[in-house]
Amino acid sequence: GYALVYVTPSELATVQSSGLSYTVTIPDLNGHYRNFWTTKSHLSSSYTTYDQIIAAMDSLVTAFPAMCQKTIVGQSVQNRDLCYLKITSGISQNGGKPKILFDAGIHGDEVGGPENLMQFARDLCGKYATDTAVKRLVDTREIYIYCMVNPDGRANMTRENGNTADCNRDYPYQGEVSTEPEVKAVRSLLLKKNFAIHYTYHSGEEAVLYPWCYESAAAAEKATWVGLANAYKAASGYSTLIINQSYADYPTTGETIDFSYGCAGNAALTMEISNDKQTTDIAGYYSKNAPAMQKMVDCAGYGIEGVVTDSLSGAPVPAVITVNSCFPMYADSEMGDFHKYLPAGTYSLSVWANGYKAKTLAGVVVQNLKATNIQVQLAPDNSSQSYWGYKVVAAFSTTSTPSALGPNDSLYGVISNQTDGIVIDMQKEILDSTGSDFRIYTSGSASFTCSASSTIDGPYTSLGTSSAATAEFDLASASLSSARYVKIAGSSVLLDAVEALHQQTTPVTRPSVSDISSRLFSIKISDKSLIIKTAIASSASVSICNLKGEKLFVSPLAKSSGLIRWDAPSRGVYIVRLSAGATELIQKALVR
Repeated sequence: GYALVYVTPSELATVQSSGLSYTVTIPDLNGHYRNFWTTKSHLSSSYTTYDQIIAAMDSLVTAFPAMCQKTIVGQSVQNRDLCYLKITSGISQNGGKPKILFDAGIHGDEVGGPENLMQFARDLCGKYATDTAVKRLVDTREIYIYCMVNPDGRANMTRENGNTADCNRDYPYQGEVSTEPEVKAVRSLLLKKNFAIHYTYHSGEEAVLYPWCYESAAAAEKATWVGLANAYKAASGYSTLIINQSYADYPTTGETIDFSYGCAGNAALTMEISNDKQTTDIAGYYSKNAPAMQKMVDCAGYGIEGVVTDSLSGAPVPAVITVNSCFPMYADSEMGDFHKYLPAGTYSLSVWANGYKAKTLAGVVVQNLKATNIQVQLAPDNSSQSYWGYKVVAAFSTTSTPSALGPNDSLYGVISNQTDGIVIDMQKEILDSTGSDFRIYTSGSASFTCSASSTIDGPYTSLGTSSAATAEFDLASASLSSARYVKIAGSSVLLDAVEALHQQTTPVTRPSVSDISSRLFSIKISDKSLIIKTAIASSASVSICNLKGEKLFVSPLAKSSGLIRWDAPSRGVYIVRLSAGATELIQKALVR
């Protein structure tokens, strides 16, 4: 047998020393494709250029403004837009719907993926009015389509970006310290949003690949990912489709899917759509993938979903949620909603958040292709002013990274990198105060260095070295007034937790029932209508959500009367939130 492979110069050297028989068919891929956009007549169908894809994205936004939105998240090395489409009904609202991300084109010469995603966006918008299946998906999911991660590579027909960097080796999870703007843009999106499923599209083989890319050991969610890949395969038009761990395909570091799962907790997979990097059958490959992509959008809403709220006020809580031994996922900071794809089974959930008492929910049953809804109320914990490491945003030669989050519990992340180690997002700024500002818990058996920064990309300022089991650091020692990100590096360091010692937050008014009555925040129910009234209408707005956290209505109160009338779509319980400056008043309304 034989294999067609694309290799870097160092990889070619490995082949040469292996004793395998090989033939170099294209010695310089970049040179081979340099004039691709002016000499592509050998293709049966024309690919679209960067400018044409941007124009197509803009045309969808113009034609379907209620369901399609374009967001520019940065500029490439050569000043091209880095952008994505969000497609969902009620586009202006964060409705608490499950989210799915499709991205493509991180390798610029793999041009089929962006074509695939652009056509999918057209179909979602264009078929919404006539295709009931498409309408259901757009109504119940938020679909993010990032057509060109590396637009410079597409324009220049190179694998690399404008800095000749392979962006799919640049993610800060067991890879490199991110330096490329294209990677930083996607990284920011992954850390901000909470995607139930994330697919990244490539060309070079026909396969679905799952984490890990950097090591051979299987992750705890392997069975879930294999099941998701098989669902893709079954819905697709491929007669054969390889399903494999990415490491077994070939080992790499710094890939998209490792970061997406390792830092954000997403179910992240690579889809290789064609053996050829520039297939001549664009329409054919889209027809193979389109039904499978719809299937993945559907699957994003199955498993577990819910909302995490403050047990006293009902306000959403951006909690950290761990299912069994999986890597953690995160509740939305605005709505408190969370969504995780899971196959049928019984699960245990651990939920914690800074400023709240942790909670465990055992025996959560998930049925096949259904969503189990869970409402989690966390009780405020006023016993301590501390808060703890919230999210891993970078890790290099570090294993068991989630063990370094949350309160100290004698579970350890193992750091084996003396330069970059691990970077912990503390969720909010640690402000310099009198004495020590934060504490690091380790096993105490190895020396480590600590540095801090107010921004994820630094610069990081050194705060010193320690080998103590419990070490305290003072921001003032390095003339820092604040820091949000803490970097810890060393050799064989067992990191338990990072604790900020001073709660630095702006108080939020949490009204009592008597406060609500005195402010005349009242709800009258007439048939299926909610009539909402308040005496502070001049500065107030109202939002209404269902128990899934889906935002159904947002509006300022009429200043003249302080009244709003809203017709509920069905019977049930609704959460009505009145916002007025720093005050949030919340009531439940039961429509019978």
